Amino acid sequence: MKSIINLLFVACIVISCGNENQNNVSKESEELVKQSKNNNHIIEILKQPSMFSSLVEEFESVSVIPNEEHISVKSFIFPSDNITCVVKSNKELCQQTLKYFQDNELSFTSYKESVIVEEFSERYSSFQQGIITIGQNNYDADLYFKCIYDSGRMMFSGKLIFHFPEISLLEDRPIVIDIKAKK
Repeated sequence: MKSIINLLFVACIVISCGNENQNNVSKESEELVKQSKNNNHIIEILKQPSMFSSLVEEFESVSVIPNEEHISVKSFIFPSDNITCVVKSNKELCQQTLKYFQDNELSFTSYKESVIVEEFSERYSSFQQGIITIGQNNYDADLYFKCIYDSGRMMFSGKLIFHFPEISLLEDRPIVIDIKAKK
């Protein structure tokens, strides 16, 4: 009788652990599907023309791999007079957004090290998460970029993507700014 109870106890543990593993695999699969859909969405955004462009003349960065073209961008400030509207098809959207940008200081500050993303972006080799500050407001932002060294100068070009709910004409589309930076 005691051996039957022990056998039932062991069987319950095995069944319980098996269900837990299936739940973990299921959760991991769901997460991979979410990431894949998000990557596809980002790839489409990166392929589209940006709404705005800006030249950044000063930025802080850290070399992640010495002597290689891989950096983490720590921060940069947008010169408010140096943001231009690239897509002229919606003048009202351009005017509203540019006015908001020009009335406030814009800056980007990363909160994570850059990650190499060459596997899903042909044009950009790195990805970095951070915050864009516009005036007193902070918004989550993603920076996709490629670093270049030329004649001893470090440069990067990329796209900064963030949602900006203050402009209703965006209709929940993100703002995408082409960035060119050099120091």
